[in-house]
Parts: sequence; structure tokens; C-alpha cells
Amino acid sequence: MKKTLIAAAVMAASGVAFAASNVTLYGVMDGGVVVSKAKKADTKVQAKSGFNSGSRWGLKGVEELGNGYTVGFQLEQGFNLD
Repeated sequence: MKKTLIAAAVMAASGVAFAASNVTLYGVMDGGVVVSKAKKADTKVQAKSGFNSGSRWGLKGVEELGNGYTVGFQLEQGFNLD
């Protein structure tokens, strides 16, 4: 049963990869480490997200519809690294 599901998932994933040859996956990871120390206090180390432009990933592509028509798309989502 599990082998059948795995095989079906692999076949489905490979079919999508071949059909979507004009799709680009892109992204930006914007994060860093902040080290701060106040007088008579412990040193504080923190991971921070979004110093400049914020972290995001997306898909963009173009699909030919035929007869000289094309359609473009861009889907983008932001996220926090921390």
C-alpha cells in the first residue's frame, strides 16, 4: 500500500515538473543576528528577520495558449526567518 502511494506521488511530481517547464522558483532570505549588551546586563543574542526587504519566495512563469496568445503569472509569499 505504501509503495503504491509513493510511486503515485513520484509519478505525479514528475508529470508536473515536465508540464511546467516555463516556471521559475525564486526567493530572498533576509535575516541576521543581533548582539546587544546593556550596562550591568548579560549579552543578548537574537535572530532577526527582515532587515532590508523582507524574506519571500515565489513562482513566476509564462504559458503559451496557442494562436499567439500567452499568459503570465507571478505568485509571491512573504515569511519570517525567525
